[in-house]
Amino acid sequence: KAKGFGFANVFGKRDDVFLHIEVLRQSGLSDLQPGEAMAMRVIEGKRGNMAAEVQAWETVLTKSDGDAD
Repeated sequence: KAKGFGFANVFGKRDDVFLHIEVLRQSGLSDLQPGEAMAMRVIEGKRGNMAAEVQAWETVLTKSDGDAD
């Protein structure tokens, strides 16, 4: 938070994803805690993979549960 960026681990992958604080703020997740699960839309940036959008894991699960009906 103090640096304005961080890196996210992707389940099942070795490479981390760059995550800027502005992406978290736009998604309302600026208080994300280490180890907290989230869903990300990842794009290829100039220096590698970076998060373009994040959502709370619970939000994604709720949406996909509703789509199954």
